[in-house]
Amino acid sequence: MRALAVKVMNAVHVNYLFSEHYTFTSNWVYPEALIPYTMIRFIKRGRGEFMVNGARLEVEPGQIIYIPKGCKLSCKALTDTFEFISIRFTIEIPVEEESVWFNLFGLRRVTTDVDPIVEELFDKLVEERTSQYIGKVLRLRGYLEILLSYLLDKNADAVYSVAIEDPLEQERRLLEERSHQSVVKPSDSTTGKEIKSDSRISAVLEYVIRHMHEPLEVQRLGEMFQMSESTLRRLFVRSTGKPPIEFIRELKMQTAARMLLQTEERISDIADSVGFDDPNYFCRMFHKNYGVSPRDFRRISRG
Repeated sequence: MRALAVKVMNAVHVNYLFSEHYTFTSNWVYPEALIPYTMIRFIKRGRGEFMVNGARLEVEPGQIIYIPKGCKLSCKALTDTFEFISIRFTIEIPVEEESVWFNLFGLRRVTTDVDPIVEELFDKLVEERTSQYIGKVLRLRGYLEILLSYLLDKNADAVYSVAIEDPLEQERRLLEERSHQSVVKPSDSTTGKEIKSDSRISAVLEYVIRHMHEPLEVQRLGEMFQMSESTLRRLFVRSTGKPPIEFIRELKMQTAARMLLQTEERISDIADSVGFDDPNYFCRMFHKNYGVSPRDFRRISRG
């Protein structure tokens, strides 16, 4: 089971969406809603009650609550002041279901006895969100991945009994494994022609990101970068794990989701900025991807 968890984690890609520091008074109540993304919240002050899929969870300062994508959530303050940091994100492979995180990774709904450095990471995620530096996207994703790795590692001992291999024995084992490996001859996939094709995928990806506001068709991309549609699809899957149409759609939806959370732009303007001339079609595609309309997605995030 541990080997399966490691294999799955190697394929995980985390998409940061939004982070915010909230302070509420005792009359704060968030009515039940379907949550279209995953959240982790660090409680800084006061106590609160969260109802996650009907399960009542009471939290206090220094604790982290995990709220899975697709759950029904309601919450309220239990003290005069209730303060927490909320991080919203999505995960590209289908491991966001609550049962998978619990059973495979041992992630708890509420994590206690949190190290002080964790609060600093939550604070960094809020501070960095308003940074004007171009590298903030990588830092935000990095802080989030460190947080998730901490939560997974902290709870791992409850799921796995980890045996630490002696370093000398580990080195002997690795040397033995290498001695049994045969020399791999260059295949067709490593020829100069294929390497050239792979390098062009980087150019395609850069073009897609820079021209997200335009309609992007696979045939047109192939013509621009001198590849057939079949070659473009094959190399795209190899580089990104997804066909070009799916990759472009997810990129547009993730960008739109961030804009809904981070800006006050009109939905029609956001649709236009990610290449949708028809706002109604954009709303249908967004609902298909996140399970709620763009308007509800923004409304839910303000709670």
